[in-house]
Amino acid sequence: MNMLIDCGTTGQFIDFEYVQSYELHTYCLPHAITVDNVDGTPNKVGHITKAIDLVICYKDHNKQSPFYVSSIGHKAVILGHPWFIRHNPEINWHTGEVSMTCCQNPVE
Repeated sequence: MNMLIDCGTTGQFIDFEYVQSYELHTYCLPHAITVDNVDGTPNKVGHITKAIDLVICYKDHNKQSPFYVSSIGHKAVILGHPWFIRHNPEINWHTGEVSMTCCQNPVE
């Protein structure tokens, strides 16, 4: 799956076209969430009303997280700041190596 990491994003998102094309099961949120694009314009999908639970797997690290369904462009998934706070990966930006040694519960 094509994924973008964005420590400035306030949540985890999955593209609505990706969800539709793979007929993934979503659930309705109790309240709609207003979302704006990074440039401040309203998102073309409008309010977020659905989410999906995904398991993110990286090497021996597996964790389920909710992802909000929205229009996010060229990537299928965006991992945002809350995910990084929770998992606290070590990233070597020079080599691209990621270590999940800081997460308190690496496998669930």
